[in-house]
Amino acid sequence: MTPADVVALLGAEMRYLDREHFRVLPLNTRHHVLAVEEVAVGGLDSAPIHPREVFKAAIRASAAAVILVHNHPSGDPEPSADDLRITARLAEAGRVVGIEVLDHVVVGDGRYVSVRERRAMGDAGRVAPDHPEIRALGGSSPVIAGVPAPARGPRTQCRISPVQRSLCAQNGHLGHG
Repeated sequence: MTPADVVALLGAEMRYLDREHFRVLPLNTRHHVLAVEEVAVGGLDSAPIHPREVFKAAIRASAAAVILVHNHPSGDPEPSADDLRITARLAEAGRVVGIEVLDHVVVGDGRYVSVRERRAMGDAGRVAPDHPEIRALGGSSPVIAGVPAPARGPRTQCRISPVQRSLCAQNGHLGHG
C-alpha cells in the first residue's frame, strides 16, 4: 500500500476535519488493509497518542504491519517535530511487539506527506537518526517510558506468560525463566 493509496482511502474524509484525528491501518502480511482504526482525536494542532492504543488495534486485527495516518486541520501536511518524534516512538514500540510501522502519512488540504518518502524513516520502519529533523531532536529515537531497550546478544531472560514467551521466541529472544 502506497501513501497515495492511503490518501485515496482516507484523504477525502480527513482533509476537512476541524481537529487532528490519528488513525492506524493494520495490514496483513501482503500489506492489505484489515481495518481503519481511529485511536485519538485531539485539538487543532495535536492529538494525544499512546503506543498502547495504536498497537491494541493492530494486535486485535492480527496485523503484520501498520501505517499511521493523521490530518493537519491547518491544511499544511508538513510533519512537525512532534509528528516525527511520535513516529520514532511508535516505530520502536512496533519493533518491541513485532509489528512493523511502514509509514506515517500526514494528510492536509489536497496534499499529503509520507514520512517514509521523505526518507525520515529508514529500513524496517526506523526513523533515520541522520535525518536533519531527527538530528534537531537530539539525534536518536526517543525511549518509550516503561519499555526496556532490546537486549543485545543471543539470550534474554523472559519472565513472562507462556503466550508472551512464544512471542518472545518468535522475535529471536530465548526465554529461560
